[in-house]
Amino acid sequence: MAQHDSSTSRRSARNPVIRLLDTVGNIWFGVVMLVLIFLYASIGSAVPPVRQGALADVIPGLSLEFLRFEKSDMEWFSWWPFVTLIVLFCASIIIVTLRRIPLTLVNAGVWAIHAGIVLMAGACLYYFGTKVEGDTIIYQSLARIRVPGAPEATLAVRPGATAFVGGGASQYRLEVTNVNPAYTPLSGRFKGQRVQQVWFNVTSTGPAGSFIRTMLVGDPENTEDLLVGPGGAQRAVKVTGGKILDPDLQIVLDYDPVKYFYHSHELPVRSNGAIYVRPAGTTEWTELRVDWLPHYYEHLSHHGELWPTEGLAKMPARPLRLPAVPESGAEWLKGLDIRVTDYLPYARLERRFVSDEASVGVNPVLRFRLGTNPDKPPIELLAADPNRNQTSLMEGFSARFAWAPTAAARQEWTRPRDPRVTVRVGSKSLEKVFKLSELSGAGPVALEGTDYKLELADVAGPGQLAPGIPGMVLIRVTRGASTFSRVVTAGDAGGGEDIDRRDQPPADPDIQFTYADPITPGLLFVGGPDSDKVDVMLTLQSGRSQRVQAAVGESAELLPAVPIRIEELLAGAREEVRPAIIPPVERQSLRNVGKKASLVRVEINDGQRTQSAWLRFNEYPFPDAQRARPPLTPAFDTRMVQVAGGDRPGGRVIEMMYSRQREPLAAPVALERFILETHPGGDREADFISLVRFQQGDGWSKKVEIRSNQPAQHGPYWYFQSKWDPQTECHTVLGVGNRNGVGAMLAGVCISIAGMIYAFYVKPAIIRRRKRAALELAALRGTPASGSPAPAERRAPGPRPIEKPSEMTRV
Repeated sequence: MAQHDSSTSRRSARNPVIRLLDTVGNIWFGVVMLVLIFLYASIGSAVPPVRQGALADVIPGLSLEFLRFEKSDMEWFSWWPFVTLIVLFCASIIIVTLRRIPLTLVNAGVWAIHAGIVLMAGACLYYFGTKVEGDTIIYQSLARIRVPGAPEATLAVRPGATAFVGGGASQYRLEVTNVNPAYTPLSGRFKGQRVQQVWFNVTSTGPAGSFIRTMLVGDPENTEDLLVGPGGAQRAVKVTGGKILDPDLQIVLDYDPVKYFYHSHELPVRSNGAIYVRPAGTTEWTELRVDWLPHYYEHLSHHGELWPTEGLAKMPARPLRLPAVPESGAEWLKGLDIRVTDYLPYARLERRFVSDEASVGVNPVLRFRLGTNPDKPPIELLAADPNRNQTSLMEGFSARFAWAPTAAARQEWTRPRDPRVTVRVGSKSLEKVFKLSELSGAGPVALEGTDYKLELADVAGPGQLAPGIPGMVLIRVTRGASTFSRVVTAGDAGGGEDIDRRDQPPADPDIQFTYADPITPGLLFVGGPDSDKVDVMLTLQSGRSQRVQAAVGESAELLPAVPIRIEELLAGAREEVRPAIIPPVERQSLRNVGKKASLVRVEINDGQRTQSAWLRFNEYPFPDAQRARPPLTPAFDTRMVQVAGGDRPGGRVIEMMYSRQREPLAAPVALERFILETHPGGDREADFISLVRFQQGDGWSKKVEIRSNQPAQHGPYWYFQSKWDPQTECHTVLGVGNRNGVGAMLAGVCISIAGMIYAFYVKPAIIRRRKRAALELAALRGTPASGSPAPAERRAPGPRPIEKPSEMTRV
């Protein structure tokens, strides 16, 4: 027997399969796997920076990029290391169960526990491996606008949406001006019920002119027009006898169904980026999926295309080369290679100016900062742009930038001014000159030899009120019990104009004013090609002024305790759009914003040249800007790129957008109505209900109710209430996701619990019963309770025969 056992052991040691089974089937192997699973899950849940990639920057000056995992929580628990640990743990359980635990009635509980654990682990792998979850936004109504002789136009029903339709002599402009979600009609199909009312502001070139058309969703019979006049809005039926002013204009409120939903920001298997492209002028997007787009860190290979961010160190180079893979059937994209080369999780596109020698003297730009607050952005002024060459710093005090092409012009800009007001009284042949400093802050000043009193009420410099308007003063004149205010424009010899008597004779024509050498109270910056310094001139409302010169990077001490620092001076500038990284102090958590603040750089190779474009993230790839309604829904931001190919000279133009990956729904879904339930006696929300319909062939299904905590299933997906429009209830946002393997997970839990109950309660009862039966059998045979044979039954010396173990021995 000993020789047989040793030979078997040697064969087992030489057999690699047996050794593998012995290792994996070892209880301590399972314990080690369980500890590793616990540590892995704890790190991923309790220490998010580790899974995000913080370990890559632990050593200062050394970037360990292989530790920059860039994993969301769902990706972390679907990554191959975690899957491997789960598989090895389940394999250990299976091998131990099959090799070491006989399948008996007593061990049924252990088998059930192990089977439940393996089933639950397998179901979880299936659930997370196939998990798809996202959301879709559905507008309640789409207005179909028809005019004879013109193609049909559509308009998403939400406040501010506009559409143009018609042509020739009959052109219409329609705008949704009001949406009332709680209108209660007094007649018609929805009498006494809560229904959505839509107001269209119509402007036409036809005989009907301008009017308002009101419509009820679901009740076209209640459509009527309103005339707007000086007395307010009047129903057309009361004015013309008919409800409709222009029967040629037909508006039909239809469903606005959606065909796709869009992946959430954190998928279990891959990151969810997508580039959408389409030929310019079309409405259907073609999706190009970008897998494994990063989450948390900047991945840059084109630092030179970024604006510098103050206080932020240069980002290390982490190049990307992610292909944008088009969906099937996108033959029109043949010949185009589109890739994502850079990713910025926190960035914005900014317009800034760069020096351009070709624009010297044509487009000078000045940037300066007031005060010492570093968080306050600098002020930017353009000398050649009347709308941007000055800015108001406070009421009656502005900052202006002027560019002098010659030294003489610069001297004229900066010379001290002598603003003065000349007063003439015709009946007394009196003329007197007042310096502005004599009137400023002095209150009413008596005009000697007359009964007039003058008071300087306000001063406006050239262009301060509006571009092209010279300087003006406002003088309040008092004579006895009468008072009037007169505006006097610089260079106007007409005597001024009373502000309350426009285009009428003045209240008192006997007194007249002229204003000479006007000033602009505030700061004046003057630059020119003859010097690299800026003249900074402070002028008070009284006309007093002082001037200093400052170079770029220097401060001018003119205002008390408010230094004026020159940040940048460009003699000629060109405006460019580039990304700027958002400083860390301004960032919100990615858990809250996802990819909403991200930018990607896309390279487009058409076979002849390679172009690039920075794209801002869009929450939804809307077909047009009508459905974009910030801040309720994100903006609609696209880029046009001209590429080779097509019939047009120079190639074709494509439109591009960066957004989330999409997934087709089992059937298009439309919003029948959104209902906001409130608690009795108040306005506090109680429940959010979306009544939707699913397309079935050429028709629609019955209404399906989706509540906050009551999802509905259609096809492979579950639909649940996610967001809503709190103002007009024009749209709803439904979450969409699958639940593969949930039944198997619950079954595994139930089987494990049943096995535990069996092991802790049923198994001890079975053992106790068997033990009592064995004791009773031993008593019947006369065997002592200890199990030793009675003296009369002692056996003679000699070898004992080998007997089959009894049931008692097994127990």
